[in-house]
Amino acid sequence: MINAKEVTATQAFKYIALLAEGVKAANDNGKNVRFPAVYLEGEPGVGKTTIARELAKMLNFYLIIVSANQRSPDDVIGVQMPNPQTGRTEWYPPTWLPSADGSVIIDGHKYDGTLIFFDELASADDRVRKPLFGAFLDGVINDFVLPKNAYVLAAGNEADTGTMVFEFDNATRLRFMTLRITAELKSWLVDFAAEHETTPSVVATLRNQVGIFCETKEALEKGQELYGSPRGWTEVSDQEKFIMLKPEHRTDELRLAALEAFAAGKVGLANAQTYMATFSNLVGMTDLLTILEADAEGRDLSGMWPDSLDRLYALSFSMMAYPKTIEEGQQIYSILDKAPEGGEVPISESKTAIQEAILQRLRARGFKSKDLEVFSAANRKTVAALGSGPVIKIAI
Repeated sequence: MINAKEVTATQAFKYIALLAEGVKAANDNGKNVRFPAVYLEGEPGVGKTTIARELAKMLNFYLIIVSANQRSPDDVIGVQMPNPQTGRTEWYPPTWLPSADGSVIIDGHKYDGTLIFFDELASADDRVRKPLFGAFLDGVINDFVLPKNAYVLAAGNEADTGTMVFEFDNATRLRFMTLRITAELKSWLVDFAAEHETTPSVVATLRNQVGIFCETKEALEKGQELYGSPRGWTEVSDQEKFIMLKPEHRTDELRLAALEAFAAGKVGLANAQTYMATFSNLVGMTDLLTILEADAEGRDLSGMWPDSLDRLYALSFSMMAYPKTIEEGQQIYSILDKAPEGGEVPISESKTAIQEAILQRLRARGFKSKDLEVFSAANRKTVAALGSGPVIKIAI
């Protein structure tokens, strides 16, 4: 295991974004600075490729993904072919190479640069890796100099995660800045799951069984080939959305059996059974949209609140993930004001966590502090109410 700093996928994204911002500012001021190559190392499915996708989106860069373990040396470096007219060999560049002047227009959209992401680099043999050394360190491929607006990222799995990898030597390591990506549930819930509309049943399962969120090492020790991972649980959520198209589908025996079978095929049978138990428990709860509709019509909400922690986690996450506008955030704040005090399920005590998550989500969508001032009075009211009595913290 490399002695680099452990960071979550969200932290890695933010750190690399800062680096990119600084490089762009330097070049805008007349400097001749190249973005230093970054290597993302971690367990399978912890979000390494997602970091590249989100970074490209933020920078308005065209993303090129080169799966290094599926390419031949010619695919990644190009080929030398003889030219009968000149009597010399000529280099035919690989298809992924950006234009020399850095301009990128794809399907009519003008990008500000190119992000080249060499995925599964640790699984590629040296005949593929060695020719790329120039790109990582100096931005050069066979004497072709990458434009300054071409940024290079690479990623690979760790050697002790049960995947086929070739350890890097020191010369290779020193060509990158390495970040070790680790899975952390709270960060995943707030920064990834909400934006990607992960289902409440997956969220509730993981909140009750934190240990099954990412269990690569435990699975290796037990000889299990299927286990929980951030990518696996994301795909279970997708399967649920594909199979359970209507509310009545959630009690259909065939669809339930299909969902369990597919979930087991991603995260293992034991985890799938845990998930299905939570899924079944959520079937009878009142969903967020029904509560919002009732609130808008002025109806009583007292019989609609969750009566178990599974349902509390599911509803809380739904409230956190729902707002995409200031108005939708205000709708959630409105129903939170009507949440019952006390009781066995601490609904009102989760207010602060939900409100903080809503503000963070709206900031991420581009709303400024001035836009969010409409929530200030409600936030102060929540803090004051919690300060007057015992607090039961509910992490969302």
